[in-house]
Amino acid sequence: MQIEPLYSVGTGAGIKRSLTAVVIDNVDNSLLDYLAKKGVAVDYVPGMNRDELIRKIGAYDMLVGRSRLPIDAQIIDAGKRLRIIGRAGVGIENIDTAYAGTRGIRVVNAPGAATQSVAELVVGLMVSSSRGTFSDTSRIKGGRYRKDLGIELAGKTIGIIGFGHIGTRVAQLCSAIGMDVIVNDIVDMHDKAQRMGMRFLDKTRLYDESDVISLNLSMEGNRGPVIDAAAIDLMKEGAIVINTARAAAVDMKSIHDGLTSGKVGFYATDVLWHEPPKDPLELDIVNNDKVIVTSHIGANTKEAQARVAALAANNIGDAIDELLIEAEE
Repeated sequence: MQIEPLYSVGTGAGIKRSLTAVVIDNVDNSLLDYLAKKGVAVDYVPGMNRDELIRKIGAYDMLVGRSRLPIDAQIIDAGKRLRIIGRAGVGIENIDTAYAGTRGIRVVNAPGAATQSVAELVVGLMVSSSRGTFSDTSRIKGGRYRKDLGIELAGKTIGIIGFGHIGTRVAQLCSAIGMDVIVNDIVDMHDKAQRMGMRFLDKTRLYDESDVISLNLSMEGNRGPVIDAAAIDLMKEGAIVINTARAAAVDMKSIHDGLTSGKVGFYATDVLWHEPPKDPLELDIVNNDKVIVTSHIGANTKEAQARVAALAANNIGDAIDELLIEAEE
């Protein structure tokens, strides 16, 4: 596909048009202000659907969004002027980065910006799961008052799968609570774990030893689920599973069966296979009393969104500067 030459505000007599961007999800105003200061003409259309994006993306040099829409080859091909895809967030699993690369399109994100917010949500979900606060609240509001017996987290073992920014912060918070922390990652991080007073184990041992399992891994590279029937079979009876990573990290039928049998004592998740949920099995999971679901709010705090906007703006700005240098050469 032939790509149009790039021109930008401020490049002298050769100006033909300004850079243009479409922002398709809610972002902090500071990111919009930054783009405007860079001379970018921004269309802010949070909630734009896939069909509309495909129709309109051809008019833009930049696409900025969050995780709501998959940015696949069809959308990328429709963006005949597309130079930059900006992810106002951490993960880029919803973007076909390999295909974007074949088109010479830069993909930028904001790694680490939401670490504290996501880690705090993990702890909140873990506490709610261990003490039954959500179901207790629902019962009382429904006119039924009774006390259920919970468990303390201190002295329990948490297995963290994914030992990057978020997994590391979760480990620190859980250690402060008094939990024994064991970790696993696709990258060998024995030394890092040892320095933090933690154990780095293979997943088989982690499943076997953990009272709580927290998923904080990236799903880049189309890896299969890390919580499937085989993993659940290895877990302790009544183990708690926390998922603030990606829905694909958990096999839907396996977690359903694990909850039904009681092997999985509680499933708390910030991510679903469809958002909002629509699959019958998925809805059955959501409506299970042993399940807590939040609406993908891990990074959705004022503080995290401000950091995401600042870091994404900085990285998008660097990409713009690189494009302008190339355009002038």
